[in-house]
Amino acid sequence: MDARIGKLANGEFYAYPNGLDAPEVRGTLIEVETALELTLTLEAAKNADDTGGATIEVGSYVVMHTQSWLIQQAAPTWDQARSDLDQLCEELEMTADMFQIMHVTE
Repeated sequence: MDARIGKLANGEFYAYPNGLDAPEVRGTLIEVETALELTLTLEAAKNADDTGGATIEVGSYVVMHTQSWLIQQAAPTWDQARSDLDQLCEELEMTADMFQIMHVTE
């Protein structure tokens, strides 16, 4: 899960997409990820210029390059996507801030 997202005791998720001085967003994980612009529709993911041969499904997480928006990796969980991103950055000698992990939705 993205470090900017928290989980309340009642199971709701929350984040402050517009900073701490603005109202928080609460809801499901998808709702909060959407508010943080961390979601990508399945159609948009499949229409990416290059999917790197990744199998992309609803609920999966994809690692995308922030400049080209090309999908670099796909994984079933955020933690796996983060691990894949760390490995990719090491192999390419790039920093993680050049990529974004997006959750694929319907």
